[in-house]
Amino acid sequence: MQVERRFSAALDMERDLTLYLPPGHAVSGNCPVIYAADGEAVAGLAQVIEPLITAGSIPPLLIVGVHSGESDVRAMEYLPHINPQRFMAHARFFVTGVASWDEKELGATPERMQRAVFGFSNGYCLPSG
Repeated sequence: MQVERRFSAALDMERDLTLYLPPGHAVSGNCPVIYAADGEAVAGLAQVIEPLITAGSIPPLLIVGVHSGESDVRAMEYLPHINPQRFMAHARFFVTGVASWDEKELGATPERMQRAVFGFSNGYCLPSG
């Protein structure tokens, strides 16, 4: 697991991304990816996914966890009815900013059918674009 800090033009601030790279990962441009809202979920998901990858039960895949803002803006970014502008800014960062970065830097596939988005608590509301 590693944490990267990326600037979001949509949010006009930096945001952490927690990354899981499968064993032997090479930047090929074809790796399936799971986007996690919230980034704190990556470690638990990776504990389930990695044994499946190493056993050959599933193909190698990336997990990119996008962290929300501090507690005072978390609900604004995940629940559209609280602050629609902030919600859409976070959605733009999540859907376009993160996706282009991980395609270029991590080799995540650009194919929509090879991507998944999951969340829990407030994070389930984020649109997948």
